[in-house]
Amino acid sequence: MNYEQIFTNIIKDIKNNYSYLCFKKIDIEKLFEKSTEFKQVKTEEEFILKLTKALSVFKDPHLSVIDSKGKEFKTFRREYEKNYNREITKKYFTKELFKTNISKVCLIKDILYIEITTWSKHKKEEIIKTTEFIKKIIDKHEKVIIDVRSNQGGADSFAMKLVSYFIPKGKESLVAVYKYRIDKNKPCKLGKEYTRTVRGSLENYFKGRACVLIGRACLS
Repeated sequence: MNYEQIFTNIIKDIKNNYSYLCFKKIDIEKLFEKSTEFKQVKTEEEFILKLTKALSVFKDPHLSVIDSKGKEFKTFRREYEKNYNREITKKYFTKELFKTNISKVCLIKDILYIEITTWSKHKKEEIIKTTEFIKKIIDKHEKVIIDVRSNQGGADSFAMKLVSYFIPKGKESLVAVYKYRIDKNKPCKLGKEYTRTVRGSLENYFKGRACVLIGRACLS
């Protein structure tokens, strides 16, 4: 197996198709130079290890490698999130209101603190339970912190459900503006602009002050 050539082909594919290449400001040619490091690779396990390390430069939780058996390997190294420290918020917790294996709702003095660690469809039941609980209490608070620093993304629909609690019922709010890459030879050449909106779903929506905590590489 020529792992050096396989690595080169993967980098070519990223160069031609990776959506964030322009914005990440990564020197893709330097990645091509790493191909020589794969000359002596003999096994798929060794190849996956070196490949995920090489691709960690993208700092992208959505960029993964799948081996021949269908197993997924993340390229993102969580240690890049130097600013994520659970102990800081734990210190000020006064009351835990709700908890699942992917979420937590607490009071920090008079502030409602919400932590959600995923929007994955595989955790649909827990996410729905969490958003339904928040729905019942959100208007009873004037200050909210939403912590998604450890959230690795998932289905937008779950996140938009939560966002709808912060908008007057029936009113639409712009939540995203995006464009697609349209030229494989020009990473920064983008096409038509698209927008995404969400409509408020509650009569008693949140009217106070809200803060969202994200990390440097969070794509929630």
